[in-house]
Amino acid sequence: RLRVHVQLLPGQDRRRQRWLDQGGGNIRRTVLTKRELRKNGFAVISRLFESLSEHGYERVMYRGHGNKGWDLAPSIFRDGTLGIRDRKRLEKWISAASRFAQPPPQSDVEWLVLAQHYGVATALLDWTINPLIALFFAAETAPYRNGSVLMASRNAFTEWIYLQQIDPFAKNRIKPGLITASTMNTRAGAQDSVMSLHTENYRNEIPENLVKKIFEVRMSEKLSVIEAMNTLGYTRERVYSDITMLVERFIEEKK
Repeated sequence: RLRVHVQLLPGQDRRRQRWLDQGGGNIRRTVLTKRELRKNGFAVISRLFESLSEHGYERVMYRGHGNKGWDLAPSIFRDGTLGIRDRKRLEKWISAASRFAQPPPQSDVEWLVLAQHYGVATALLDWTINPLIALFFAAETAPYRNGSVLMASRNAFTEWIYLQQIDPFAKNRIKPGLITASTMNTRAGAQDSVMSLHTENYRNEIPENLVKKIFEVRMSEKLSVIEAMNTLGYTRERVYSDITMLVERFIEEKK
């Protein structure tokens, strides 16, 4: 049987505690102190740095998968997903979101970036230039699965600078486009965000030799990683740039 940590940290999903209280899939439960969690989490971060030293290439970016079995697929192309698939849906999004976007995005691509960062399905894939952000997402999502950190070469993409000239729904691109999104909104900045824009042919757009899994975080390590990341300042409210998450954690913390 697997050994997992069940101490519920501030801001963690209550469903995790209920799942464990109901038997947790016949998994033995062990409670660790915050100090022990941090120590274990820093050991995982140290392993990530060792992996990075072995894959120390230039012009790379990273992505965290909560489940190492997930495909590298933009959310709009996943089965049964609704979101922004065409210009009509983009125009509807722009009309609905305009009152909240200050300053407003200056191109169709920037409007898609805003939608992606707040959970609307698009043809974009999230990346980051910061491997610790990728590790955060690998640990923060899919708590009952082993996660992974992916690394991709920027050479697999066409880097876009003048976004006003880009049609995000064009189908004849040879390479996916690459957008430096970190200056577009506060959440993108907090995540050191880079995004790639894909077509329905996304499975064939990135050569396999230019993207690889460089690290795995085990299910039993995820809470430890999050606690260590919090110590380093990588809290949920910081990564998501969301004060409501800060309020939630502030209320739950012991005096």
